[in-house]
Amino acid sequence: MPVIRIINPTPGPTTTESILELLNSRNQGMTIKELCDALNRPVSMVQRCLKLLMASGK
Repeated sequence: MPVIRIINPTPGPTTTESILELLNSRNQGMTIKELCDALNRPVSMVQRCLKLLMASGK
């Protein structure tokens, strides 16, 4: 039976903060695919973070 280990997050900016920083640095914006590639994160995570940013009005 496989053992599941929950790891602790590493210190540093969150994915949401990284997305906001990238979007602010690009005048024409970015596609979700470009964000995923730049951050090395899955589409589902980027979409979730974008939804949170939109809900917070940022």
